[in-house]
Formats: sequence, C-alpha cells, structure tokens
Amino acid sequence: MKAVQGDPNWNLVTDTYIEPNNFAELFSLLVPCHPKGEGKERTILVWKEKEFYKEENLAAFIVYGMNKVKNLPQFHKDEIPTLVRILRLCQEIGWYEEANAFMIAQGLAEFVHTSLEYETWDLLTQSVALNYLIIKYRIGELTDRDIEIWDRVKFNEKCITDCKHLLSHKEVLEFTFFYMCKRAKSLSKEQLNSDMMSLACAHTGM
Repeated sequence: MKAVQGDPNWNLVTDTYIEPNNFAELFSLLVPCHPKGEGKERTILVWKEKEFYKEENLAAFIVYGMNKVKNLPQFHKDEIPTLVRILRLCQEIGWYEEANAFMIAQGLAEFVHTSLEYETWDLLTQSVALNYLIIKYRIGELTDRDIEIWDRVKFNEKCITDCKHLLSHKEVLEFTFFYMCKRAKSLSKEQLNSDMMSLACAHTGM
C-alpha cells in the first residue's frame, strides 16, 4: 500500500455525517452523488465533490474504505457494490497493484472464477468481472483463462451504463481495444468484424 498521510479530509462531508456502520453507509461516503437514508441526504457536500476526486483526498478515502470493510457486518446487500467501488476508485489514481491485492483479499477474484460455473450473470457480477479484467490487464497478469470471462462481459452497454459508479468507461474502453487487438490474429475475419460492430454499438452515445 502506498503511503497516505493522515485521515480523510472530513471537511468534505456534511454536518450530519456519522461513521459508517454498514456497507450502505460506506458506499454513500465513497459515491459523492449517492444519497442515503429516508431523507436521501448526501454524505459528501455538493460543492465539495470535485475536491473529493483530487488524488490527495481520494487516496485517503480509499485507504479508509479498505480498512473499514474489515469491521463491517458481512453478507450485506451493498457489500459487493462497495468493494467494487473501491476497486473503481483505485483505478482513478493508478493504484492497480493495490486494487489487485484488495480484490484477492476480499475474495472478488475467486468470486469471478466461481461465477463461470453459472450460465448467466447479472449486471453486478459482470461489473466485478470487468474490474477484474481491467486490473489484471494493468498489472500484466492476464491469462488464457480470462478469455472466457471476457466473452461473458464484452460489449455490454447496459452494464457500463447502469453500473457507472462501479466501472470506469475510460478503463473499459482501453481494455476492450487492447484485448481485441490481442485476440485479432486468433479470430476469423467474420468474428473480428462482428466484434468491431458490437464495439461501435456499445460505446456510441455514451
């Protein structure tokens, strides 16, 4: 883990902020525009949202989140989205090695591989898998086994759109171009043309 000086910048949160006691509250802290509670209160102040995404602030919130998940009740419906959100934020500041270590420690890599046993994947599973592929690509650890994962998630516009808090469109696009080029020689001309058309459709207007 890269050295991060000090605690998160608590000046960015609202006066009603309390320390997260569950994954829903931690998710709200890590997604500035995501309100929580009956009153739909924001956790990060509206006018402080840009400050939240500055590297020096974001790094501290990531480390806080990574440490906090160890003490929260497990099997909460927001547990996996929160863990994936942390992976997503790591990508914002180039923390790919840290994201990989966290992904493995939290069982998300195993989750992706185990999910291959199931015929269909929901959007959350697909978002976990896309983050897995992006991180493995960035640290140079993709394997032939990952082709099956890619075939499950490629060109899924709905996943990218509906899971925007969990996925970086930029990272997905960069990985897609890389992987298509990597596999081009092994694909038939028809399959390659089909993939190119699917890519164009998936990312048009996003």
